[in-house]
This record gives sequence, C-alpha cells and structure tokens, in this order.
Amino acid sequence: MVNRERSEREVNKVNREMEKLLDELMKPKDFIVHIIDQPLVGMAILLDFRIIFVNQKATEIFEYSIDDVQWWGPHEFIKVLIPRERKMVLTLIEKCMRLKESAFERLQIQCVTKSGKIIWVEFFARTIKKGNKTIFVGFFIDITEQKDAEKKLKDLVKKYKMLFENFPHPLLLMNKKGTILDVNPELLKLTGYSREEVVGKNYYETPAIFQKDLPMLFERLINWVGGHPQPPLEIQ
Repeated sequence: MVNRERSEREVNKVNREMEKLLDELMKPKDFIVHIIDQPLVGMAILLDFRIIFVNQKATEIFEYSIDDVQWWGPHEFIKVLIPRERKMVLTLIEKCMRLKESAFERLQIQCVTKSGKIIWVEFFARTIKKGNKTIFVGFFIDITEQKDAEKKLKDLVKKYKMLFENFPHPLLLMNKKGTILDVNPELLKLTGYSREEVVGKNYYETPAIFQKDLPMLFERLINWVGGHPQPPLEIQ
C-alpha cells in the first residue's frame, strides 16, 4: 500500500512536470492540440526515457490504455518493440538526447501490441530542447496494411517472374512505346541473341525483325495502344 501511494505521488509529480514543460517548450498550443487530436497519428512524449504522455490514437495502435502506460518505468516502453528492434531504437533515442540541437528522425519499425499482434509502424521522432531539459516526442502511423500489400505485390511479381522465365514458348514484354522490357530464355534460344542485345531497345531496332515487317508491326502497335486487341500473327 505504501509503495502504491509512493508510485502515485511519483506519477502525479511527473504529470505536473510534463504539463509545465509542455506549456514552456511546445508552443504554440494550437499546434500541439492539433497533433494530439489527430485521428490517424499516435503520439508519445518521453522524459528521462519514461513515457509521460500518450494520445488516444497511440493507445489504439498499441492496445495499451493510458492507465497502463502511466505506471511504466524508465525504458519500459520498449515492450512495444519486437526484440530485434529494441537496441536500434534505444540507440537512436540516446543519440538524439545527446545532441545539443533538436533532432528529427524517421524510420519504419515492427512493433508488438498488448495482445501480441505484430504490426508495422512509421515512426517520426523529434527532440525539443530548452536549457537542461530534453523532451523526446514520437509520432506513430500504423502502416501494417501498406506493408501487407507490398509483400503481396512482391510475391505476385516473384510468381510472375518464375512463370515468365519457365514458359515453354518464346515471350517478349514490351511497353506502349515499343520498348522491349524483358524476354524469356526461350526467345533468346530461338533468336540466338543475348538479353543485352534486345532488352532496352525499341522493337524496330532489333536485328531479329526483318525490315519488311516493320510497317505492319508498327500499325499493330498503334492499334494495340488505342485499345484494340490484335490477333496472333506469324512472321519470319
């Protein structure tokens, strides 16, 4: 009971110091109110490596309540970081704290919520200094859906590349300007040309195509760019 009362006194003391520092260091107040009330941006403020303030969005992102956070001791905030990110983030904070001038950092990190869910967070950090006081302000945006979409896209590209490379017939990938972007091994085997001799060139520059066929192929390209699918064609 005595320890609980002492802890409550310490929290109240920190809260009073935090309010004083906010009034002194984070003017104009309208700007701070705007950041705190942002519906998409989480915000946390550290003093001596202890969280002294979090906004509502931060509690939603990490699933810890404000009551949970106010009892955390120094450095205890690292529990929201996955183990391999902890040393890097602490080193970053310590570096910013040692600088004589205010510092700004930005990075993407993986975190773990109270329920154990792994999430991706875009992390913006700013230190604010005045006299011998340094406040570390962190802003957080949950980018988990973006990261998941990026992974799915990479997996799709990898799957396409595998199919393209292993297709049993010659394939050529070309943009609407007629520039050859890629060819598969079967096309190189058929023509005898190397990838360097073909990729990056416009189709009418490649020696694999006879000059007499170029006007017809150019007309087909114009029709295709105009949104008119072209039927298969056999050429020498």
